[in-house]
Parts: sequence; structure tokens; C-alpha cells
Amino acid sequence: MLAPLHDSLALGTPILWRSVHRLPEHARFHHAVHIQAGMACETCHGPVWTMPRTEKVRTLSMGWCLGCHRNPEAQRHPAAAAFDRDRHGGGADPDGCRPGGAGAPRLRHSGVEIPPLTRCSVCHR
Repeated sequence: MLAPLHDSLALGTPILWRSVHRLPEHARFHHAVHIQAGMACETCHGPVWTMPRTEKVRTLSMGWCLGCHRNPEAQRHPAAAAFDRDRHGGGADPDGCRPGGAGAPRLRHSGVEIPPLTRCSVCHR
């Protein structure tokens, strides 16, 4: 199932991705930010290593995303789990995952502290 990924890497050719999730124009999503924060691909995409063809397994609705943004620790995985070579067919690079820290500054709005992950501007343009 991962042969196209391995071939792409070996030949230096791009992969033709099939888009599964379409976010609204006003929303933005950066994979790198989530990987650096320690999120495993399967958190949003499900067990893709078992899928002959990638399919949507999560809604990625605003409510679903906020659930994770309000409690990110519950979704974090160590790099070893996110890039398990046995699960991913040996093509993953566990050294490429660098979980981020939680020391970002917090904002105050009307006297209420707002964690950075739930600021509207984190996901909305």
C-alpha cells in the first residue's frame, strides 16, 4: 500500500494526492505544525496503513478540531508511535518528528485567559 510513497522517494517524483478533506476558504491547516506538536497522522486520518484507498474517517468539523485544541495532551503521541517503522513499512523517518513544547504565551480577552490553540486566528484567516 505504501509502494507509491517509497517509489516517489526513490525516484524523486511527486505523489499525486487524492484530496479527502476539503476545508472552507476561511480555514487553514498546516500539517507541519501538527506533526511538530506530536500529533500522529492517524489522529485525523485514521489507520491509513490499513486502507487500500484513503478515506475520510473524521469530520474535521470546527467542533471536532476544538475538542483536540482544548485538550491537545490527550492526542499527543511520542515520535516513536507516530512514525512506527513496522506500521509504516519502513519508509518513515522518526527523526523528522520533533514534538513541540507547551510554553507559548497566553492572551487575555475581557479578563479571561485564552490558550493560544483556541484563538480564532490559529485556524481562521
